[in-house]
Amino acid sequence: MKNILLLGGAAAALLYFLRQKRAAGENLRVEPVDIAIDSQRSASTFWAVIYYNVKLRLINVEAASVNVSAIRLNVKLNNLNVAEINTTEDFIVAARSEKIVNLQSTIQTAGIVNFIVDLIQNGFRFNIGVSGYVDTDLGRVSVNYTKNF
Repeated sequence: MKNILLLGGAAAALLYFLRQKRAAGENLRVEPVDIAIDSQRSASTFWAVIYYNVKLRLINVEAASVNVSAIRLNVKLNNLNVAEINTTEDFIVAARSEKIVNLQSTIQTAGIVNFIVDLIQNGFRFNIGVSGYVDTDLGRVSVNYTKNF
């Protein structure tokens, strides 16, 4: 009888844990914090390479942690695909916490000559869009963000 009670208690605990993990995966929020061009580094290459940082805040409001296995983002300048950010560095967003992830990348300006001409004609006004997804042990979370400069 004790074995049946222990087995039932273990099954109930496992079911509770799995429900918490599922809720954490479904409710993980990804909020873009900032997209910033590193002007000093970019200027040092005479703008042949544009260095930039994308900061994302991952928010977990549930009682179980979420394991992030990959982040895959596409970067667009005025709707022109210019770069991809792919990271497969695993990290954990702990239960009821948030984590800011700083992703660094570059854009080779030689491949975007038309964009540069448009940029000059428009008075150096442009937008950067970041879209893609974050893979977790519990599913995929979409990312979509645009910032005007």
